[in-house]
Amino acid sequence: MYQKEWQHDNPSKHVFHLTEPTAWRTVDQLEVTAKGRLMGGCIDVIRHLAGTPFGDVKAFQETFLKGEPILWYFENCALNAASMKRSLVQLKLAGWFDH
Repeated sequence: MYQKEWQHDNPSKHVFHLTEPTAWRTVDQLEVTAKGRLMGGCIDVIRHLAGTPFGDVKAFQETFLKGEPILWYFENCALNAASMKRSLVQLKLAGWFDH
């Protein structure tokens, strides 16, 4: 679910009013099955972990996920298209998308 618009006159203890259903779709509308650990978040922040001890995805995957595949999701707050592309390439070169 997601929130279509803010309800400032109707406060909620949970902050959001999740009113709209969400559906996962592929670009070509074909059915796809995926399995793995869902990880990610705001790429504006996460991209700075690559190359640090906190961004050693290979060690994390081997130690804690026992080789389970990772399904990455990223959302973008303020990066323009070029910065987003550079960030994804940086994560790729750091081995984040191996396996």
